[in-house]
Amino acid sequence: MTIATAKPAPRYSYGPEVIDWIETHCVIPEGAKIGQPVVLMGWQREFIEELYRTDSDGELRYRWSLLGIPKGNGKSPLAAWLGLYHLLGDPDEEDPWVVVAAAADKQADIVFGLAKKTCEMSPTLRDKTERYRWEIRPKGAPGKMERVAASSGRLDGKNPSMLLLDELHEWSGETWDILTNGTVKRARAQIIQITTAGFDQESICFREYAKGRRIESGEVEMDDYLFRWYGAPEGSDYTDAKVWEAANPSFGQLVTERTLRDQWSKKTESVFRRYFLNQWVEAEEEWLPHGAWERCKAEPFEFEKGTKVALGWDASTKNDSTGIVTAAPRHCSADKLHIRLKARVWERPYGPDGQPDDTWRLPIVECEGHVRAQCEQFNVIGVAYDPAFITWSADELEAAGLPMEEFPQSPARMAPATAAASELILDVCECGDPRLEHDGDPVLARHIRAAVPRSMRRGGQMLEKSATRRKIDAAVAMLMAIGVVLKYEDETPAPAGVFFV
Repeated sequence: MTIATAKPAPRYSYGPEVIDWIETHCVIPEGAKIGQPVVLMGWQREFIEELYRTDSDGELRYRWSLLGIPKGNGKSPLAAWLGLYHLLGDPDEEDPWVVVAAAADKQADIVFGLAKKTCEMSPTLRDKTERYRWEIRPKGAPGKMERVAASSGRLDGKNPSMLLLDELHEWSGETWDILTNGTVKRARAQIIQITTAGFDQESICFREYAKGRRIESGEVEMDDYLFRWYGAPEGSDYTDAKVWEAANPSFGQLVTERTLRDQWSKKTESVFRRYFLNQWVEAEEEWLPHGAWERCKAEPFEFEKGTKVALGWDASTKNDSTGIVTAAPRHCSADKLHIRLKARVWERPYGPDGQPDDTWRLPIVECEGHVRAQCEQFNVIGVAYDPAFITWSADELEAAGLPMEEFPQSPARMAPATAAASELILDVCECGDPRLEHDGDPVLARHIRAAVPRSMRRGGQMLEKSATRRKIDAAVAMLMAIGVVLKYEDETPAPAGVFFV
């Protein structure tokens, strides 16, 4: 039997009725106030009132919604209560089918588990529902709430009237397509996506996020899509408690400065910014602190003819990408080593459909020509290359008199170079200048941001591609060039722990 009030006349929003139903029938399913009646917070009430906004005919305006909010602010209980309202209290849905979905079993259990606990503890919902392992059904009435996980398959054939997608940043496009396609037969279907920020800018979540930003700015008109994103602005100081307060709408209620400070002291910067400030980051675990690379940007510069430089060449297969980085060392008045960098990168292009061009092949002759030109113009002390990929080209260049040096991408070579690069990037010399400077090349910056550190068993770190498989060739070429510089700067002590083989 549906627990509902009489259907109201068409109005601006059915939100007040939804809010009243939740606060009348739902209880807090966990935490310090477990079992107490729900009192929705301001941001939750605002979201519900907008979510149930209607058009001139009294029909729900939004078929799609994306709610992005930092961890711990109460998005999962809210999703559970919205699902229960749709299942048990919506007077306009004769046969409700709520699908609670996530990318993995453990995550799928969260929202469904909160809905199930709410029914078990609510004085009015306890006797009106039948609760099973993965389903909740109204007694004596059609409808169901079903928990599914994308990882377990069996997603076809569902026809939900409400789809609750949890932690969208973990979803793949294929499983998302299957579930959202299932709502096509329901005229009033609502697709509610909830998430914290991710790191993969090729993901379905980032695509939906970017769409929401375009709607927000007025660049795109999409009247049936509700976008709400709570988080810290780009460029804000992630260590500032005032930024924490502004980013978390439940600050002072569910999250506090004390609890956030505890997380800040124990989590890496990228993890803290993603989960507790809801900021998109470049990689799941970033190599450099936020802003460190940007602080090394110098005024536009060119190397003078005859400048002593080292080259790092991270070559690739025929359809990947390749980077060649030129590093120029100098000693400042404090007799510390400084390095300036410039990069040249070749990448596989993307077609109009957004897919990589599989017909593209690396212009190896052009790469060789760039190395030759650098050697003609500058005093090149060494050209580091990985023999696993360009032995044939390296042999030809060496035969022509170029100072080619094998630089296998092994821990013995890459870990010291990574440590040295980190020290140079993060250090500001007594003379006041950064010890590493670059010209702001956006491609090099993108490759730097995409690189993640991997700890080695014998100590130190190496850089590798993140789970997104984004390109890092220019970052690796930079490490190789720095390695050559340090090898020939005998008078300059290497950073602690650095050794060469």
